[in-house]
Amino acid sequence: MSSQNGSNSPSSDQQGQSRELSHPADAPPPNTLQLGPSKQLNLEGLTEDQRRELLMKYAEGHIALNQKAQEAALDIQALGNTLGTLSQNTREIAATGSAVTVAHTQDSSLGRTEVLMGTSAAAKVGKLSKTQTGGSGCVLAVLVPLTIALLSSWAIAAFR
Repeated sequence: MSSQNGSNSPSSDQQGQSRELSHPADAPPPNTLQLGPSKQLNLEGLTEDQRRELLMKYAEGHIALNQKAQEAALDIQALGNTLGTLSQNTREIAATGSAVTVAHTQDSSLGRTEVLMGTSAAAKVGKLSKTQTGGSGCVLAVLVPLTIALLSSWAIAAFR
C-alpha cells in the first residue's frame, strides 16, 4: 500500500524499530543497541555470543511489551463497552421512574475497577458492599471458628 507521496516504505519510526530488531543470523551483532530515540547502549566490550544473547533478550522484551499494550488496549475497550452498556441500562430504568442500583466489579490488566451507579439511596451513597466488591462478610469469619470450638468442646465432653 502506498502513501500519498507514492512511497511504499514504512514510516521512519517503523523503519528504526525494524532495523533495531532485525539482524541477519550470519552477520556479527552490532556494537551498539538503540534503547530509544536518543539512548544507545555500547556493546563493544561484549563477545559476539553475549551481544547476540542481549539482542535476543531485547527483542523478547519488545514482544512482551507489545503483548501487554495490546492486552491493556483490549481491556480498556471492554471496560468502556461494559460501562456504556451499564450506564445506558441505568438511564433507561431511571427514565421509567424506578429506583435503580447497578454495581459492577472487574479485575483486569488495568487493575480493579469498581462501579456503582443509579438513582437509589444505596447508589447515591456511592459505597460498594463487601458482597459487591467480592469480599466476604465477617459473619463467616466468626461463625466457622465458633462452630469448630463448640463442636470440639462437645466432642471432648462426650468422650470423658
